[in-house]
Amino acid sequence: MIKHLFLILVLITSFISNAQNEDFGIWTGVSANKKLIKKVKGTTKIQRRYIENARIHKSTFIQVGVKYKISKRFSGYGNYRFTYKPLSTANRFDFRLGHKKKVYKRTYLSSTIKSQYAKSSKDQYWDATLRFKWKIEHKVKKQKIYPYLANEWFYDPSGSGGQWDRVRLSFGSSFKTFKDQSFTFFYTRSIELNKNIPTVDNFLGAIYDIDF
Repeated sequence: MIKHLFLILVLITSFISNAQNEDFGIWTGVSANKKLIKKVKGTTKIQRRYIENARIHKSTFIQVGVKYKISKRFSGYGNYRFTYKPLSTANRFDFRLGHKKKVYKRTYLSSTIKSQYAKSSKDQYWDATLRFKWKIEHKVKKQKIYPYLANEWFYDPSGSGGQWDRVRLSFGSSFKTFKDQSFTFFYTRSIELNKNIPTVDNFLGAIYDIDF
């Protein structure tokens, strides 16, 4: 199932990115989660990204937030992010509603809708973006391995009628090393939309995650 979905998404992204400027980068990070009270977790992320064939530092950010478990399947999130770039800084707030359910044995489907508001030190106004994401994840039998496939669409509501301005395809796998620790390795292809010559960013990434 995951293989078939991946092939479909590759065909779609290949079609919409026929003419393009391609780049390759590296995406690394650490995340930590701590239970604060019943149904509430505090979260922290630090990530660093490199572009232009992984030779140039693009950005580093630190993010703090909370996760609230609404019910068995639904969770709500609120985050603040500060981003440093070589020539600017940025602040971002986002609010997200997530849903996760088992669709077949050890296979899970999750979907999220996120509303984010960001402002760069170079800009006068805040930019709003809506993001829609789904992810299918499978737990390998008798193993602590969780391969996944994800797709995310970015919608810019500003201007006349708004428009879709970016799509991301990601696949990878998480590996639990200890009870509360894991590593995730992934590939992400990010494509600009509604551009004559879209920019396509390809990232290889690694994230270390720990729960306290």
